[in-house]
Amino acid sequence: MEIIQVLANGIVLGGLYACIAVGFSLVWGVLNIINMMHGSFIILGGYIAYFAFAHLGLHPYVMMPVAGALMFVFGYILQRGIINHVITAPVLTTLTLTFGLDMIIYNKGGQDFILMSNSSRGVMKLPATNLDGYEHIGSRVADKAGVDYETLELTGVEQLDQLDDGHAVILSRAESGSLDLTSIALP
Repeated sequence: MEIIQVLANGIVLGGLYACIAVGFSLVWGVLNIINMMHGSFIILGGYIAYFAFAHLGLHPYVMMPVAGALMFVFGYILQRGIINHVITAPVLTTLTLTFGLDMIIYNKGGQDFILMSNSSRGVMKLPATNLDGYEHIGSRVADKAGVDYETLELTGVEQLDQLDDGHAVILSRAESGSLDLTSIALP
């Protein structure tokens, strides 16, 4: 019986990856925009369904069309309000824009910080002051270079999203392979 569950999970996860890949490929191929926010939009739609279930008691299947519609409206506003202004620019500009929109920027103690996940360095907390005063890095570096940052003690982070003004939601993969959804106070 367990093998059937594993196979079903694999098929569902494979289908999700296929949907993400098709969406990413269509947007890139048709609009020439590399949208790094696809994963965040999918996770945000999942959060909408989860919180509707947890707080309103609505079944996630009932919330799927609602979450899809809300994400469509959010994506439309983002496209019309921000991305259309750089759509004729080189592809690196749209890549940088959507990557930047996918980071968490927050203020704590009167200072601005950026919280971002990096597969080789983990979750990094960077001060967001005087960023234009640093030299650009054009090649791989062995240690810290450019903007000083603090590496947080978080491992296996797959997705990082801001929940509210003081908290972030983290989807992380445990050593066993399972996914854990937790919230943390912004550091």
